[in-house]
Amino acid sequence: MRNLLLLILVAGIIGLANCKKDRTETVVKEVYQFPQSYFDSHKQNEQEFVITGPGTEPIVGEQGTKIYQSKDIFTYPNGDTISYPYTIKLVELYTPADMVYYGVFPVSDGNMLTTAGELRIRAYKDGQELVLSPGSTYKVLFHTNENNMPLYLYRGIADNNGNVNWTNTNSLATYMQDSAANVSGYYYQFFSQYLNWINCDRFNNVTMTTITFDSETDSVETIPKFLYLPDYDGVMEVLGKTAQVPANTQVKFLALGLNSGGDLYYYYQEFTSSPGTVIHITMAQTTEAYVTQLLESWGQ
Repeated sequence: MRNLLLLILVAGIIGLANCKKDRTETVVKEVYQFPQSYFDSHKQNEQEFVITGPGTEPIVGEQGTKIYQSKDIFTYPNGDTISYPYTIKLVELYTPADMVYYGVFPVSDGNMLTTAGELRIRAYKDGQELVLSPGSTYKVLFHTNENNMPLYLYRGIADNNGNVNWTNTNSLATYMQDSAANVSGYYYQFFSQYLNWINCDRFNNVTMTTITFDSETDSVETIPKFLYLPDYDGVMEVLGKTAQVPANTQVKFLALGLNSGGDLYYYYQEFTSSPGTVIHITMAQTTEAYVTQLLESWGQ
């Protein structure tokens, strides 16, 4: 009898210990790093155009952007005039994939914009960045499909971390056809008084809803997350565990990161936004080729 009581006592002690362990044990979730090298290898190159003399034809970018400019609109930062030659640099971001690769999203003060493209236009002389002379503008044409809608010129300002926020200049686009430089197409035209980042966007005054992200296996805060909304031609990066998006619209969601071993992992889901939507993320290993195919299907 004494031995039986001893066994019962020992079993009880072990059971209590296991219960305590169950209460205190936490799940170690996988932490992910931003796949910067992957994005860098796919992002648009900055194009350079050396201007050696006056002319009437526009600069034409690889994706159809047209820039009409002249030497007289540029000065050194101290106001001194410049001479030929000088260089115009151009980055064209027209697709959701290109915006994800470059890390510049059509978002203004946290609100996703409908966009027809983002451009970075800079001018240089002997390696020094130039500015527009007071009161000067240049004509810029954003290449687009035959899809006329009211859009405005937004100016992009980068913070110390390179994150670009967009401000409406209240300059309404002119939708037009153009065939200059033997390149025909449809365009949104602006006369811009700003260099560096500009885009062709509009704000969507619609009912918003909150999307929540969680995971039992992965650290949601560390996973790079991206949303594409086809109905709004908008794309954004999600920071944290929630995102505000228009209600009752199609959403394409991609989570992408490098695990502790340096391998590429992802999670993908398409859904319709609605109040109370929760996305449960379970990351799985993937390849760069598959992710590229997935991203470049956005907007097609």
